[in-house]
Amino acid sequence: APVSETVQFFDGASALGTPQSVGMTAASNLLPYSQVNTGQGWTTSGTAPTVAPRAVNGPDGSTGTATTLTFVNGTSTVLYAVPGTTNYANQQVTFSVWTQSATSTTLILTVKDNPNVAASQSAPCTVTSTWQRCTLTNTFPANAGTGFSASLTSSSFGVPINVWGAQFEQASQAGPFVSTIGTARPIGAQAGTVSFPWSQFQTGVHTVTVKYAGDANFIASTSNAVGLTAQQEIPKVVLTD
Repeated sequence: APVSETVQFFDGASALGTPQSVGMTAASNLLPYSQVNTGQGWTTSGTAPTVAPRAVNGPDGSTGTATTLTFVNGTSTVLYAVPGTTNYANQQVTFSVWTQSATSTTLILTVKDNPNVAASQSAPCTVTSTWQRCTLTNTFPANAGTGFSASLTSSSFGVPINVWGAQFEQASQAGPFVSTIGTARPIGAQAGTVSFPWSQFQTGVHTVTVKYAGDANFIASTSNAVGLTAQQEIPKVVLTD
């Protein structure tokens, strides 16, 4: 899905031209919920883990937005599911969730369409004391059913695991986290480009940056500075008799 953001070129502290729109390829978060909280879009199989809703700060520094899961004895799975309304046949889909634990442990991420178990794909994610994003991409087959499910499974009982920002995207990699379902945001290397004409620079030394003002989902940011030197063009003079 296309999406655009606005950036501004600067030469030192001086704005160059007008803000420019950058077109990008994007994916949308398809989950109508982003956290693991009792009654908010997740179920369990086997013995359910205990849940401490919004007990921990998220990796973005937000206060009390992460959830603490403690898996208990028995096969415990936390399952995210989206109703069967869309078919993702032959499409790549990516599930992601941020994880952190004081005790190193392993979660198994699984993604499948519904109800085809044959389309299931799983991968381990090592959870450490540092917030990290666990991701899993799966290409659904031609006979994929509608909807999907993504799950977290652990055999480490009694180990509190903090989770934050789960999302599911129709994309080959996880994009920036957004909390609103359907909000399209650029993903990885598929972001667009924008340029400023060299002819607009006056003769001399320039320090060029590009600044993004931020929005409801992303904080403002400034690119690395690039030094440029514009020189007068040397004319070509030809004498003829």
